[in-house]
Amino acid sequence: MHLFESLIEPAAALTVTAAATARHCYGGLPGLPDGTDWPTYGGTPMTLLALLDCADLAALLPETWTLPTTGALLFFHEDAFTAGSALHGDPGHDDGCLVLHMPAGLPPRPAPAGVQVIPPLPLAANRVGSVPPYDAPALLDAFTTDPVAAMNARDLAEDTAGRPPRHQVLGWQRDAFLHLPGLRPLLQLEAEPGTSWGEVVNVSFWLPEADLAVGRLTAARRYLETA
Repeated sequence: MHLFESLIEPAAALTVTAAATARHCYGGLPGLPDGTDWPTYGGTPMTLLALLDCADLAALLPETWTLPTTGALLFFHEDAFTAGSALHGDPGHDDGCLVLHMPAGLPPRPAPAGVQVIPPLPLAANRVGSVPPYDAPALLDAFTTDPVAAMNARDLAEDTAGRPPRHQVLGWQRDAFLHLPGLRPLLQLEAEPGTSWGEVVNVSFWLPEADLAVGRLTAARRYLETA
């Protein structure tokens, strides 16, 4: 396999659709079982950013999908964006988020008072190629051995895979300046009409590599990219 081919990792692009059969959703209200409390962070109810259908993604990414193959993943975060939040350029990241695995088809739970509810947008998932940034660990050996060949391979991989999608599941990070050692992105979202993120243009959810390998969601972390 050529180097440029080895750099293209499968991912799922999520795009807004009018199809009535859409299986994923940006924003909206979560389906939570009876007896399950609305997620909170620091005592404050969080906002639902996305709902993903596990079966659809497992079928789309069979060689890399390590998460549940049934049900839905719910992505919550706190939207206060306090001084402690992880922002672009800050080497840290925060845990002001929660990823839950829930049965599919549960009725939407009304939001607690004061919670921002993002207008729901149906999403369709399509398989795409994802390419690492130039300084990713996957390119370290190649750049050390032959920088010119590594640069050309990476550029060719990007030309082959195309531009990164606005919303992406798995794959490599979109932000070339972002360094979170030991973590891999699970979901990367950009703002859509009806969202209110201020200077934040991208919210991403990350898992430790070891956790992602076994489908464990409890150590999810969030990163906020600012314009």
